[in-house]
Amino acid sequence: MTGLASHRELHESLALEQARAEDDGGHFSAVMLGLDGLKSLNDTYGHPAGDDVLRLVASLLSERTGADDVVGRWAGDKFLLILAGTTAAQARLFAEG
Repeated sequence: MTGLASHRELHESLALEQARAEDDGGHFSAVMLGLDGLKSLNDTYGHPAGDDVLRLVASLLSERTGADDVVGRWAGDKFLLILAGTTAAQARLFAEG
């Protein structure tokens, strides 16, 4: 529905990024983002409205990440971002921005 990486693809990408970081001494970060109120939105306006919000958030996250990053829907209202070459401090700034 969102066009993002699947749960399985996210697991594979995490393993690849971890191996890459260990091999070259680099960094990567994983950021989990949740949508507050999605259940309430679905209950009030219906699942099509919630699906529209999920697609919008997926689009915004994809636009803000780089070509080497991976964005996926982890579950329900949760998204996981795997940010290649990114330190924890940089990931925090990204998540807060």
